[in-house]
Amino acid sequence: MDAWEIHFLILVSLFLQVFLFLTAGMRKRSTSRILRTVLWLAYLSADSVAIFVLGHLSVRASGPRHQLMLFWAPFVLVHLGGQDTITAFSKQDNELWRRHLLSLVSQVAVAGYVVAKASWHDGRLRAAMVLMFLSGSFKYAERTYCLYSGSPATLRSDHLDRMSPELHKMQQALDFVGGGPGGTAKERARRDMRETLEMMSKGSIRGLRVDRSVSHIMSVDHPLNKVRSILVEDELPGMLDEFLPSANSCGAYEYVGALLVHYYKALYTRNLLRELLCDLYGPFFPPVALVLFVATDIRGQLHATRADIAVSYILLVGAIVLDVSSATTFIFSKMSFNFPVRIMRIASYIRPAWSRKQWSQELGQYSIIKRHIMQDTAGMASIKQWIGKRLGPWGVDLLELAHIPITKDKTPIKEFILDNLLCSGRRSEWNIASSRGQLALQKWMGGHEDQDSARTGKALEKSVRSGADFPTSVLIWHIATEICYYNGDSTSNNSDKLKKDKEVSRELSNYIMYLVFKCNVMLTSNCRLIHDNAHSEIRSILSDQEGHHVNLGEKDAFMKILKSKKEEERQDHSTAEIQKREELASNDNAADNHVEKLRQSAKDLYSPVLPRACEVAQELISINHETDRWRLIAAVWLEMLYYTAPRCGAAFHYEHLTTGGEFATHVLVLMRSLGPFLPPPSAL
Repeated sequence: MDAWEIHFLILVSLFLQVFLFLTAGMRKRSTSRILRTVLWLAYLSADSVAIFVLGHLSVRASGPRHQLMLFWAPFVLVHLGGQDTITAFSKQDNELWRRHLLSLVSQVAVAGYVVAKASWHDGRLRAAMVLMFLSGSFKYAERTYCLYSGSPATLRSDHLDRMSPELHKMQQALDFVGGGPGGTAKERARRDMRETLEMMSKGSIRGLRVDRSVSHIMSVDHPLNKVRSILVEDELPGMLDEFLPSANSCGAYEYVGALLVHYYKALYTRNLLRELLCDLYGPFFPPVALVLFVATDIRGQLHATRADIAVSYILLVGAIVLDVSSATTFIFSKMSFNFPVRIMRIASYIRPAWSRKQWSQELGQYSIIKRHIMQDTAGMASIKQWIGKRLGPWGVDLLELAHIPITKDKTPIKEFILDNLLCSGRRSEWNIASSRGQLALQKWMGGHEDQDSARTGKALEKSVRSGADFPTSVLIWHIATEICYYNGDSTSNNSDKLKKDKEVSRELSNYIMYLVFKCNVMLTSNCRLIHDNAHSEIRSILSDQEGHHVNLGEKDAFMKILKSKKEEERQDHSTAEIQKREELASNDNAADNHVEKLRQSAKDLYSPVLPRACEVAQELISINHETDRWRLIAAVWLEMLYYTAPRCGAAFHYEHLTTGGEFATHVLVLMRSLGPFLPPPSAL
């Protein structure tokens, strides 16, 4: 390899480090696949290029005119140590910490060989090289430690170590009669709960004590309630009653966002290590090495080409700038927790708009009808649609997926979720995450005691009962919600409350569809097959007699589906099949019915979903009062969200911290923070 090629590659390695430092933090605020792809390529290329350069330096940089190239080997170690803003690109990188440990040992050995190979007579240059070698070795070791500490196995181990003492304290507090440690635990729980509610009401992270139990949702698939919520369960409704009038939805979500930003930094950056161990060598070694290098250059002892000397200066200055920038960023991020609120608000207006967000503040939306209808053909939407169609099965997501903003000025869904959560807490209804719409339907039937409402409620309960697959229930209710939305006169004057319930219902419906069928939350292979069959059903209905696809708008497509199923209602036996399944489920004689149940389950896989969805839609449409209907639909979808959030799994919450964040994670943290809303292990 020629000298200019090594010059180019070592500078590319430095450029990749600068690029990663500047852009890595953007991924926690963006859902862009383009950004993730570019960062992924840069992250992988950074290590590959650095290792490639180090290998060539160890065997090719021994020529008399290029002895100074040996000085660059420690800088390769510095680059392999990465930037404070990104130690891991994904969860899998943390899981592979042993591979990075092996790479650490091998690359430090190679760099040490290159350092020992240097035969300069000037002691200052050798000292500068040793300082940079130590700096690079420490940085690479730090990165490996961060990968280890952020690995799921380490998180689970830490959680188990903390769980036993916490459970012991809770048992002491529950058995508490007089003074003693039990009373102290209860008082501490009461104080912590009031502090949390106060910070949420103010919408401030000033003085925020970062709760390490946030790691709980990143390390276990079935998160448990906080001990403090259980200890103060009797007093909690009163606390929430005081908090509700001053409830600030934006503030509560900002509080949750601050917790998740901290944990993103603990999992994917050096932030946690910087808090535990001050970086004493980082800002010190490169400046000293630069001074020694300059002194050697002034005395004319380098004996190298001007190109080699220029590259050496670029590497030294680059290392100093990156270290100082990292230290400055960390210091300001820590100081921001203690700045007065007024100063922080002024600073927020100075920063660019994109950097003010703690996460993407976007809600994923997936509608099953999107790929079958004529979509928007204006601007970027037309380009996206054209690319999606050309890519075929690979481009399906481009046609179906969308993201809607839920920023400060667009918060109906945030307010709806938080207000209902607080109201449930005030009524001590802690079991909202243990059912998926049954409680909402039971409340509705309790307020409507006429026979028609009772019949409608029982018919709707069948679609959300615990015996049915949750993804199938979501699919049925999603189609039914869309049919109800487009059914009737859309030009009628609706109240603001009705409009809000309709929009929130659709947004929640599309979001839970996105979680289940695009993020694979609680999705089994059988439910995937049912979902794919539903697409085939829709394609068949929306095609003409010759099998050609007919382009329709969204409303026309859903109305055609409803009309088609009404025509087939006489030949449809889905209701009888459902009743048959219920009889089998209620029969305790499992041995006699085992084969019949197996046959029925196989039949369920190919049982059409659209007839069942249309039945649910017709039952909902039979509720004459539209406001009452949409209040019920919104309540069912809200309960499904509460049901889904604790069941997404640790890997889901862990991985989505780097892809713009997921609203379900914020809802889960809210549920853990405001009360014992999470279901017991037996209900998961």
